[in-house]
Amino acid sequence: MPSASDAQLLEGAIIRAATALHSTRYRLIKALAEYDRTGAWAFSGSHTCAHWAADRLGVHVGTAREWLRIGHALESLPVVDGALGEGSLSYCAVRSLTRVVVDHPDHEEELVELAQRTAPRDLSAALAGWALEHDSDEDRRRRERRDTYFSARVAPDGMGSIRVRLPAIAMGRVQAAVDAKVMQSDHRDPEDRHPTLGFQRAMALIELVAGRGEEGEETDSGIAGSTPGSVLTEVILHVRSDGCSMHDGTPIAESQVASMVDRAFLRALIHDAADRPVNASTRRRHPTVRQKRVVDERDRRCVDCGSTELLQYDHVPEYSLTGRTHTDELFLRCPRCHRRRHEHEGGPPPE
Repeated sequence: MPSASDAQLLEGAIIRAATALHSTRYRLIKALAEYDRTGAWAFSGSHTCAHWAADRLGVHVGTAREWLRIGHALESLPVVDGALGEGSLSYCAVRSLTRVVVDHPDHEEELVELAQRTAPRDLSAALAGWALEHDSDEDRRRRERRDTYFSARVAPDGMGSIRVRLPAIAMGRVQAAVDAKVMQSDHRDPEDRHPTLGFQRAMALIELVAGRGEEGEETDSGIAGSTPGSVLTEVILHVRSDGCSMHDGTPIAESQVASMVDRAFLRALIHDAADRPVNASTRRRHPTVRQKRVVDERDRRCVDCGSTELLQYDHVPEYSLTGRTHTDELFLRCPRCHRRRHEHEGGPPPE
C-alpha cells in the first residue's frame, strides 16, 4: 500500500492532470465550434462536423455533438465562457448549465452564480427548479420536445446500449414500472444468486417491452416465460406550498400536476405543527397505502445506508411480537439492509 507521502504525490499528480485536461478540452470545444462554421469538414465527405470529429479524434459521434453544442452555446454566452475558461465552472457543470441558459440569456450571470455555489450532484435539480420559476408552460413544452430523445448503439463487446431522455413525469412512470417488475419478479438464476440491481432492472425492462419469449423458450437474456408483461404502478407527485415535485424531489410544474387531476387518485397527507406526517395505526401486518405515504414522507431513503433503491417497509419491533402495524414502528430499508438486520438480530426474514 502506498505511504502517506506517496498518496500526497499521487493526489498532486491527479489535480495537475485534471487541470491540464480541463484546459485542453476547453480549447478543443472552442476550436471545434469555430471549425464547424468554416464548413471545411464537408470536403472530407463527412455528413456533419460531428462525424468528422468522431473519425479524426477517435470519439463517439454523440460525444462530438455534445462538444459542438456546448461550443456554439459559448459563442453567445460570454459569462459562461469566461467561467469555463478560468476554471471556476467545470465542464460537467457547463454541460447542464448551457441547456437552460441558452433559453434565458438575460439571466446568464444569475445562472452562473447558481452553478458556482451548487454541488455538482445537485446542479441539475437546482437548474430544473429555477427553470420552473421562469419558464412559461409553452417554454417548458418546447424544451421537452427539443430535448426528448431515444438512441441505441452497439458496444464493442457486441451488446447494445440504450440512452433515453424523457420529461420528469414520463421518466417517473418508466422507473415505477421497471421497479415494480423487479419487485415481483420470480426469476431465479442458479448461476447468479445475487444479481446486481442494474441487471434486474434491465431484465425487467426487456420483459415489459418485449416479453419473455414463447412459453418455455430460452431467450438471449436467459429468461424463459410468457408474453409481454404488465404491472400496476403508482407515480407519486408531491404538491406543497413551496412547489411541486416527483417523489425523488425532481421539480415539476404545477400545470403538469393540474393536467393529471381528472385522471388521478388524490390523497391528502396531513402534517402536524412541526411538519411531521400524522401517524396512523392498524392491526394488519402489511401497511396501508396511507401508512406507506407517512413513512415515505418521513424517511425518504433507507434509514441505514441512505439508498433510495427498491425500499421496503420494516417492522421494528417485529410484527410477530406486537401484532400491530404502526408508522412509528415502520422504517424504510433497502433489501440488503433489511436482510442484514434480520440476519444480525435473528428475526424472521423479510417478505
